[in-house]
Amino acid sequence: MMSSKLIARKYSLVAIMVVGMVVACSTVAGSMPAFEAKVSQDQALQRLGEAFITAGKADGLSIAVIENGDISFLNFGTVSRTTVQRPTETTVYEIGSITKVFTSLLLAHAVTDGRVNLQDDIRRYLHGEYPNLEFEGSPVRLVHLAEMTSGLPDNIPDLAPFIEEGGMDRTPFLISDRWTTYSNADLLIDLRTAELLDRPGAASRHSNVAATLLGIILETVYDEPYENLVSRYIEAPYGIGLGTGEDRALDLAPGYNSSHLAMPALGGRYILSAGGLRYSSADMARFVLAQLGAADDAVRLSQQATGGEDHAAVGFNWRISTSADSGRVLRTSGGTFGASSYVEIRPDLDYGIVLLTNRSGAEGALHELAEQAFQRTGVERGGTERPAMPVDDRAVGEESSH
Repeated sequence: MMSSKLIARKYSLVAIMVVGMVVACSTVAGSMPAFEAKVSQDQALQRLGEAFITAGKADGLSIAVIENGDISFLNFGTVSRTTVQRPTETTVYEIGSITKVFTSLLLAHAVTDGRVNLQDDIRRYLHGEYPNLEFEGSPVRLVHLAEMTSGLPDNIPDLAPFIEEGGMDRTPFLISDRWTTYSNADLLIDLRTAELLDRPGAASRHSNVAATLLGIILETVYDEPYENLVSRYIEAPYGIGLGTGEDRALDLAPGYNSSHLAMPALGGRYILSAGGLRYSSADMARFVLAQLGAADDAVRLSQQATGGEDHAAVGFNWRISTSADSGRVLRTSGGTFGASSYVEIRPDLDYGIVLLTNRSGAEGALHELAEQAFQRTGVERGGTERPAMPVDDRAVGEESSH
């Protein structure tokens, strides 16, 4: 027969075990809705991605969704039209004009490092005289290069002769060959006869010349190659792979146009700071994580609007708007001869999305896909369907490196 002390101890242990089981079951039960929501979100994205490929809008498609520090990768289609090979999160794509956001972030670092001021006249950093780089007494300033309001032409040399000569299919090869042999030194010579299209700061328009010139100025300010600056301030701190160089070129997805013809990749240093970087969806997801974390002054500065209005502001090559239900929205897109890309971040929701494809001219379709993903995953996680924001044709159409 047990003593009263032993009986009491036995029932105490039983009580502890029961409480532990209840707590454990409560913890598991509490985690199930979050797990189920995550699965449901991924299923919604899976359906959207499959429909995108089935509709013939891309050959290969890589998506990264970043939310509350978690990353989901989804891949669809094939990276090659000759052999079926599904892309992965390590497949590298040209990011086109999204490169301009990277270049503008370097400018933000130069500002926070105390090396430049956004209101500096750009001629302060150019050798020789450039009286043409002002409009009725208003000079082009550094901030104008980063907010797409410089008034500079889109491309130097003018691409119209190549387009007239080559037609839809040959033009990319003619332009690519020209950009490969054209140098930054050539640009600085030709820049002396360039005419501003408008007063700096007056209107937002795409300009590869502005971004290339900003890259040249940053190299002058730091006395280092552009590639080194990208590595030091962005790639190394964020843990992403190199966006330049031959090693990364081996992982590059072949690019195609809307007629399914293989297209040339961008080459040469002239276009590098305007549209020449190449990354995978895993790389870009880490970039977005850093943007959402905004842990340093340069990143915070680079997300500030410097021009435009609240509903359609611009700053550091981001298109910035405000949504009633999700706060600030920053968007950027890019296009090359054989690739399209789109990135969107919503800092107030700790949410971002990356979409990369090896098909040119798909920027608008990627924008729409991003909106659908944001709406559908909101429903899947138990929210209400959000109204889709209208596609900014100017933003998407102008965010192209060709």
